[in-house]
Amino acid sequence: MLRNESSQVTIGNDWTQITDGRADEVIQFYVVVDICRSPTRPAKDAPSLRYEATTVTITAPDIAWIRTVYVDSAIANIW
Repeated sequence: MLRNESSQVTIGNDWTQITDGRADEVIQFYVVVDICRSPTRPAKDAPSLRYEATTVTITAPDIAWIRTVYVDSAIANIW
């Protein structure tokens, strides 16, 4: 993704890849989510960090996955 370019991703209870490791990404969300760094889709019980309604930065070369915790789906803003 180019600087100053943004997108919205629908996330749910299953892991969704939000970065590909090629660039730093800023992710904003308004629900409770788990974020996991992994080159492949994490297992359901994979270790992760839990965040509540915040903005996080994922730096390259990390590949990150996200899932919602208490709701079925939500929107994550990425830029």
